[in-house]
Amino acid sequence: MSESRRYKRHKPSLVSRPVKIVAYSPNKIEVEFAGELLSNRIEVLPHVVWSGSWDRTRNVVYIDDDVPVEWRKYLALHEALEKNFAEKGLDPNVEAHEKAEALEKRVFLSEHSPAEWNEYMQIVDRIHRREYEKVHGTQNLAR
Repeated sequence: MSESRRYKRHKPSLVSRPVKIVAYSPNKIEVEFAGELLSNRIEVLPHVVWSGSWDRTRNVVYIDDDVPVEWRKYLALHEALEKNFAEKGLDPNVEAHEKAEALEKRVFLSEHSPAEWNEYMQIVDRIHRREYEKVHGTQNLAR
């Protein structure tokens, strides 16, 4: 094995890269991640099926209006990252979602307690379940 191959540097995994909310307002989020600036408009709407989602053609993320105001920036962060990962080819329902949630959790816990994270996740999950059941019924909802 050549010397250069033996000591080849590997890129850090996506979830270990620095992430920072550069700017946040109720209608816009800017995130610095892996040398990129992600900028998305935020639309707060009633009955967002996944608690939060994103637009495939525009730089817009959607947040359910039942998400408490003080926690919307974290869900907006999640959606902006998930959108970015999906646009780069990751499966939006699995890989992109999992990586976005890991980064969202890291940012959230840098500002709040683990107990608050658990409360936040319970609220987001409750909203998701309620809206999902309205659209799809209960038979397909994993418990």
